[in-house]
Amino acid sequence: MKKTVFFYCILCIFFHFPSNAENDRTGILAEAVSIFEKVDGSGQSLEKLTLSNLQTLPVGLKQTIGNIEFTIAVSSMRLLETHAEMTVFARMKIPQKDKILFF
Repeated sequence: MKKTVFFYCILCIFFHFPSNAENDRTGILAEAVSIFEKVDGSGQSLEKLTLSNLQTLPVGLKQTIGNIEFTIAVSSMRLLETHAEMTVFARMKIPQKDKILFF
């Protein structure tokens, strides 16, 4: 069940990204790289995300499946009366090809 929810989050993030302009992608990629550097540098990679973990942002949720490391980083969050808005990035490290993919 946990793996299904994790992959569902990654798919939602993937399909949410705008793909209409190269400048938008470059800016988003730079922001994602910056957020993951902060998460990795601060040691705020967690195994479970709770409301108490969201007090200090950015925060990352890390899981390794097979040899592939998946990380979801929450960089901002805004709570409204009817819903919450979050800026979320995903990173996938593929060691076999020495590649890092961002979503």
